[in-house]
Amino acid sequence: MARRNTWDWASVVPLIHPVKVAIIEAMLWVGEPMSAVDVERMHETSPGLTTVSYHLRNLAVDFSILDLYREELVGAAWKRLYFLRDFALASERETHAA
Repeated sequence: MARRNTWDWASVVPLIHPVKVAIIEAMLWVGEPMSAVDVERMHETSPGLTTVSYHLRNLAVDFSILDLYREELVGAAWKRLYFLRDFALASERETHAA
């Protein structure tokens, strides 16, 4: 997946929590699907796995900024990988253009 260097913050800043900003920044930097554990490990001062999971779901369900890439059962918990919606659209356009 292609890495993006810019993001339209003006459209989301009035509505966004600092953890959501950190999640989007992490995903822009990494450029591939990430789980809550992946995002939490990137924070210098972790807000906690529960908080990161909540904000990931919120960005996906309420804001439609993230899409669910894959989910798998790991032990007794579900591991969900999310990615930025723009990455999905860019990949889809590249697939159809090929």
